[in-house]
Amino acid sequence: MSESEHEFEQFWAAIPEKAEHPSRVPMLEAFRWIGEPLSPVLLVDLFDGQDLTMWEAAHHLRALARLGVVRPYPAGRDPLARRDVFDLPYRLTALDSGKGRPERPGRG
Repeated sequence: MSESEHEFEQFWAAIPEKAEHPSRVPMLEAFRWIGEPLSPVLLVDLFDGQDLTMWEAAHHLRALARLGVVRPYPAGRDPLARRDVFDLPYRLTALDSGKGRPERPGRG
């Protein structure tokens, strides 16, 4: 198994089964590959509106936050949409990269 396949398996092993919804998996992959906080607006734009509305993106992000898979980003809200911005917890990003990424100011 290659290192990238191992990292991929570690990432998904850390995700609760309840989070593995057909709409949420692509969203989590977006967080994983982009490595930056995302809002519902950015996710809908990223997926070019295909099978994901703003309401659905916000709903799924809140559900993922309740499961502890994503968390509200301390910087606040998307100024254009007045929607919360979410990020992966450090433990998931560290699993995925093998080394982790440096903590940003304000991250817990």
